[in-house]
Amino acid sequence: MLLAGGARPRYSTGRGLGGTDLSHLDLRARDLSNIDLVGADLVGANLTRRDLTGALLTGAHLAGANLIGANLAHANLANADLTGALLTSAHLAGANLIGANLNRVNLTDADLTHADLAHARLSESFLVHADLTHATLTGAVLREANLSDANLAYARLPKADLSGAVLNRADLAHAILNSANLSDALLTGAHLADANLIEANLTMANLHAANLVGANLTDAIVTRANLVNITWSESTHWPYAAYDAMMLERSVPIGNGHWRVQGSGNNGADASVPPTPVH
Repeated sequence: MLLAGGARPRYSTGRGLGGTDLSHLDLRARDLSNIDLVGADLVGANLTRRDLTGALLTGAHLAGANLIGANLAHANLANADLTGALLTSAHLAGANLIGANLNRVNLTDADLTHADLAHARLSESFLVHADLTHATLTGAVLREANLSDANLAYARLPKADLSGAVLNRADLAHAILNSANLSDALLTGAHLADANLIEANLTMANLHAANLVGANLTDAIVTRANLVNITWSESTHWPYAAYDAMMLERSVPIGNGHWRVQGSGNNGADASVPPTPVH
C-alpha cells in the first residue's frame, strides 16, 4: 500500500502491515505471528527473538534486519531481501525462502530443516553449524559461503553453485548434489556417504579426509581435486570405469569393503599424476 506521492504508511496497530514502512523500528514487543508483512519495509528493523511463525513476508525488505533468535518457522519469505541480515540461531524450519536474497547473511546455528531455498542467493553467507537437514536448495547460489560443520543430510542441492564454499566437516550424507558446482570448495573431513554427486563439478575441490562411502560420482569432474585420505567403498561410483583402478592403486584396504586413499600434497590422489606406491 502506498500513500499519495508514493510514500509508504508508517507503523500501525493493525494485524495487516503489508507494504508498511517499519524500517529501523524496534518491534520486539509486538506479536507478529501469522501477520501479513508482504512487501513491508523492515530494513534495519529489530526483530530479535520475535515470534514470526507463519508470517507472510513475501517480497519484504529485511536488509540489515536483526532477527537473532527469531522464530520464522513456516514463514513465507519468498523473494524477500535479507541482504546482510542477522539470523544467528533463528528458527526457519519449513520456511519458504524461494528466490530470497540472503547474500552475506549470518545464519550461524540457524534451524533450516525442511526449508525451501530453491534459487535463493546465499553468497558469502555464514551457515556454520546450521541445520539444513532435508532442506531444498535447488539452483541456489552459495558462492564462498561458510557451511563448516553444517548439517545438510538428505538436503537437495541439484545444480546449486557452491564454488569456493567452505564445507569442512559438513554432514552431506545422502545429499543430492547432481550437477552442482563445487569447484574450489573446501570439503575437508566432510561426510558425503551415499551422496549423489552425478555430473558434479569438483575441479580443484579439497576433499582431504572426506567420507565418500557409497557416494555416486558418475560423470563428475574431479580435475586436480584433493582426494588424499578420503574413505571410499566398493559401492562408491567413480566418474568413469578406468577411475576405479586408479583409485585402487592409490588406496589401502581398511576393512569392511572400505578403502583409504594414500598420498601427499594437494594432487596426491589426482588422476593426472602417477599413483603413490602403497607399501
